Amino acid sequence: MKKLVPLPFTLSLFACGSGGGSSKDDGIDKNVPGDNVTFIDCSADQSGFPNLPVPEFPGSTSAFDEPIEVAGSPVGFSPELFVDLAAAGLMLGMTKSTEGISHQGPIWNIVDEDFTTQVQYSIIGTTETWLVVKDGMDDDGTIYSNHTDTKIEQTASCGLNILQYDDGGRLTGHYESSAYEWTWKVYGDGVLSGLIETNINQDRSGKTVSEDLSASKSDYPVTIITWNEMGEQTLLKTCKTKAGTNCMTAVAS
Repeated sequence: MKKLVPLPFTLSLFACGSGGGSSKDDGIDKNVPGDNVTFIDCSADQSGFPNLPVPEFPGSTSAFDEPIEVAGSPVGFSPELFVDLAAAGLMLGMTKSTEGISHQGPIWNIVDEDFTTQVQYSIIGTTETWLVVKDGMDDDGTIYSNHTDTKIEQTASCGLNILQYDDGGRLTGHYESSAYEWTWKVYGDGVLSGLIETNINQDRSGKTVSEDLSASKSDYPVTIITWNEMGEQTLLKTCKTKAGTNCMTAVAS
């Protein structure tokens, strides 16, 4: 079975070269906060960065504040982790930008020779939006012209959306989360090819269901992982259905 793994955009967003694009602000909301103005803070305890626009986790961190020290623990499936990854990726880009991390935006330019990666921030209504846009020629010789690589949204309900696009502008991945659940949709050539759904209880127990929807899927395209509040008694099943029936393997740890 093909293993579906959401690739956090932070792992590749600013690792590659960036370069000579423009600092156009076409489409950017002019009403973004300026100097000494507080950005939208979605954190449950209002502990977000006061002078830097990044996503925040809207749930209670008390459910996840003590790390589980069990090897292979599924604690990494927490929606909080993905919010942290998104925020860290944006902050990395802001740090590497020509404007610097102290700049409040709405645009940061990460320049590397003939290639520029640009972070564009806007507030549309009560939704915060970050666009990661490529311009110029990268190290592989691919030429981009104002190409949106990633779109991040923190919605009015403080949910998080991450949309990723290929070089042709087609959607390759869509991550969507609330405080204690998330969904990851994987696309190939514009067609839905995989789905991961995770629900986590406030006691930290949870369940992840991964389904391969591609044409080349196996006879057992569903993987189900469950764990208890200590991250222990993990059960992994490979099944024919999302309901957990007709399973080929079941491994507990």
